[in-house]
Amino acid sequence: MGKTPGNLILGYHGPLWTAEDIALLGTLPDREVAQRLGRSLQSVTQKRIKLVPFPRLSFSEVMDRYGTDHPDLRFDLPLVEISDLARAGNFGVFQSALAANGMVKGIRVPGAGGYSRKEIEELTEFARMLGAKGLVSLAIGPIGEVKSPLIKFMSREEVQAIIDRLQ
Repeated sequence: MGKTPGNLILGYHGPLWTAEDIALLGTLPDREVAQRLGRSLQSVTQKRIKLVPFPRLSFSEVMDRYGTDHPDLRFDLPLVEISDLARAGNFGVFQSALAANGMVKGIRVPGAGGYSRKEIEELTEFARMLGAKGLVSLAIGPIGEVKSPLIKFMSREEVQAIIDRLQ
């Protein structure tokens, strides 16, 4: 085997795929890409590779759902539009964003209900660095109790509607 980027073998470590290889493969039809990649990996690893089609998302769809044109789909944490639900109640942050023709989106993060206040504050700061105006947490406890600043400004039904939308 030659030492081209797509088939460089590193001892027992297997093939080294470069960004150029993946970008080139990404331009081919889905099934062909999966078959070529599968055959290449099978010849090196002798394991069966499950052929799964690559998802095709338009630029506007990926920006709307993930907020970036290069989402990490392994975690599948899409943004969910909740502006219509955010209009309910009198939560000033939501009202200000909507009055300025902004939008309110939510993201469901399984397992994050037990995050500490410090961890929530770190996430809020990270969201601000990425361009968000802020972050409001909404945690659901093991017996269904809701823990969020929203419960001071919205009815239980309004908060439940947000929870239902994010499910």
